[in-house]
Amino acid sequence: MKNERVMSAVAPIQKKKTLYSILRQNRIKVYVHSGVFHCDDAMSIAIIRMYLEKFNPNAKLIVKRSRNIPFNFRGLVLDQLPPEDFKGVYIDHHNPDEQIKKDYSDLPLSVTEGNYLGEITQATCGILWEMLGWKITRHHNSTGIQGMFALINAEDNGEENENGYRIHGSLSSIVRKLNPTWLEKNADEQFEKAVQICRQNLEREIAAEEAVIKANVWLRKNIENFSYKGNKIAFIGDFKPSWGFFNEKKPDYLIWRNENGEYMCKNLFGHYFPTKWWGKSTEELEEITGTGLTFCHAGGFLISCTDFPSMKEALKIAINYSQSHFCIYANSYGEDSKVALKSWD
Repeated sequence: MKNERVMSAVAPIQKKKTLYSILRQNRIKVYVHSGVFHCDDAMSIAIIRMYLEKFNPNAKLIVKRSRNIPFNFRGLVLDQLPPEDFKGVYIDHHNPDEQIKKDYSDLPLSVTEGNYLGEITQATCGILWEMLGWKITRHHNSTGIQGMFALINAEDNGEENENGYRIHGSLSSIVRKLNPTWLEKNADEQFEKAVQICRQNLEREIAAEEAVIKANVWLRKNIENFSYKGNKIAFIGDFKPSWGFFNEKKPDYLIWRNENGEYMCKNLFGHYFPTKWWGKSTEELEEITGTGLTFCHAGGFLISCTDFPSMKEALKIAINYSQSHFCIYANSYGEDSKVALKSWD
């Protein structure tokens, strides 16, 4: 069981209801702290704007960067503690007694920029996303989006990785650099740029997740599966790869046709193509293989050919090479696989 002191990563119901009531108003005023801005406060405003555009498009949102909150203010305060006479709603993570933690240990390193993450204190934007994200998009819990928020939360709360180093996400680093220098007097303008960048990143994560879902539907109808010496080879036609579809049953080799009409192939389980192909010119590859092989990545994991027959011949050479040099055989589909495999010969 998790530590009983770790709170659920969802704000109290009463605060959630009050936030929704404020966001239904025609004129909404939000206070965020002045001074140096961070990805947390910029992303928080981006989330509020996305929510309003969907559910209250005619509302006027006024964002004020100040620590001087008016007496009896009844609006929304983000990423700072309000005064004692505060009558509105605040969402903040600086009070130790009100901090909310979330477990990110299941996230893959590919979305945490190589950081092993565990339970992390939610920053303001992380709390807001738990409260509003599920209304903004059905993909609010997608791996990519959770990874983005995990890094923002970690950096804003000074979290460390397993090696004892502070965690720094790339988006947070970009936003940090937008802060004006001492020679500049355009903090509000720079903060607006930060909000736009945060929003663009969030929208791209949502678009990417939607594309993967549509790709999976397309792939299930159009994928062709082949087999050669126990290796599964998948051809997906005029389409860029969608890794989400394959999950734990990825093919050993994935082939697609790019926008230039070339046939591309990537090995997904460490079946590196023959080392003598790596980084060679088209002329050298044609001489070595006697096929229409035109490219082999210097890292040995990607090749291209002029046509499908050339790709078939190149892959036969590569698979025979792998099995004779590294004893590498099929890693994905076993004999109990229910996928119909055509012969590669």
